[in-house]
Amino acid sequence: MDSPAARGHCLFATAIGTCGIAWGPAGIVAVQLPDAGNEATRQRLLRNAGEELPAAEPPPEVQAAIAGALEPDLFGPPGA
Repeated sequence: MDSPAARGHCLFATAIGTCGIAWGPAGIVAVQLPDAGNEATRQRLLRNAGEELPAAEPPPEVQAAIAGALEPDLFGPPGA
């Protein structure tokens, strides 16, 4: 993951609510289940990541983790 988006975080919708994921050059560094609201989810995600990471569009590897593992297998499709 050696690109401009090699570090960052984003929130994404799931059947159980808005979750978060953070990544760095070595890969995914934190995943967060829904909290009291989007901002609370983001704050806890970044606290668990251990560093301030910019909001960013996830790189393909992180998109694949969200689409292939986190959303359907663990939470079901959004709105289910």
